[in-house]
Amino acid sequence: MRIVLNSVGSTGDVMPFLALGQELKELGHSVVLAAPPNFQPMAEGTGIDFAAVGPFWDNEWASQLSMRMVNEPDYTRQWSIFFEGFSFAVPAMFRDLSNVCEEADALVASCYSFAAHMVHETLGVPFITVRLAHFGEEDRETREKAGDAINCCRCQLGFRPLADPFGKDSHSRFLALYAISPGLTGYSPQQAPGFFFCKDAPFSPPRPLVEFLGAGEKPIIMTFGSMVPKDPVATMKLLIAALESAGRRTIIQRGWRSLGIDARSLPPFIKMIGHAPHGWLFNQASLVIHHGGVGTTAACLRAGVPAVVVPWMIDQPAWGQLTMQHGTTSAVIPQQELSIERLSSAICHTFDLYEHYQERAQAVASIVRSEGGAKLAARMIGDCRQVSSSGQPGQELDSLEWHSLISK
Repeated sequence: MRIVLNSVGSTGDVMPFLALGQELKELGHSVVLAAPPNFQPMAEGTGIDFAAVGPFWDNEWASQLSMRMVNEPDYTRQWSIFFEGFSFAVPAMFRDLSNVCEEADALVASCYSFAAHMVHETLGVPFITVRLAHFGEEDRETREKAGDAINCCRCQLGFRPLADPFGKDSHSRFLALYAISPGLTGYSPQQAPGFFFCKDAPFSPPRPLVEFLGAGEKPIIMTFGSMVPKDPVATMKLLIAALESAGRRTIIQRGWRSLGIDARSLPPFIKMIGHAPHGWLFNQASLVIHHGGVGTTAACLRAGVPAVVVPWMIDQPAWGQLTMQHGTTSAVIPQQELSIERLSSAICHTFDLYEHYQERAQAVASIVRSEGGAKLAARMIGDCRQVSSSGQPGQELDSLEWHSLISK
């Protein structure tokens, strides 16, 4: 089969689809990632064919959008700000994705890619959705505000509004999956086969990083992904002061934008780095301090390392609370409440009870590693299309109905 994968957002929104693409390729399918042009190097690095969809997602524009979401105190408005923010790109995304899907046997897309929903409605290509988190759609006010932004864009392109475009209508009626851990969320493996991880690629860390790692105990790893603080310099000074107070060696990973401080001016117990795959990086850590994005959360859980979560927006507070319930996260400090004292105290508390948190983290890692994830999802997608083509063409099934059908 020729399968088109489509996602929008940051690196964390695209990587799970590349992981799925790798597994689909191993099953013999032809796979192409259809995404904004800036994701082409990432796709090529994982061996997935690429088709550019819509305009380039400029770092400056994306950072401004992220900052608007972070600075919105009403969390029910944050998703609608995201959809409104990239709505200008949707006509081009719809046009380009339609062209890519003309010869496709299936379109597998993020629930958040409403251009993909419109392509499915136009071309009738079999449509499968993947949702990267199970938070947000349960909140009526969030669904309504995000839904208004989606329907506004749909109407501008001549499509009828949907009753619940961020909730029920965001899922495919053919096959709808969640790329999350069933063992941690309570979903069945047929609905949520597990987190989607790319296959580990060889990584050679630069010599200064190797020297820093070898110079002492395992460091803290601090990464906030694509989050953009309102005042990067003030935020960095706060983080450095908290780390100094806790007395812990730390590697800080940069995100989309500069953190506002020259790396050469950092104290010797802090090392700043750029890209390093989390599958490798988190295995070097004693503790991970992160923003609670689903991709970073999943990588931290798989590594079996305790965490402190500093959530900034949308579903990040919920991931922080979920991992705290499972005992792998020692503290959740909302970014707006971050202070030297609170962060330093959370770090010290974690190391005071380190055996407890490490034991919980290792137990949860065993669960996450045992789940089918992208490999199981790829098999489900392949089997789903076989059921459709051999039995009842055009039949739309939810994941539980499909599972009961192919299990007979």
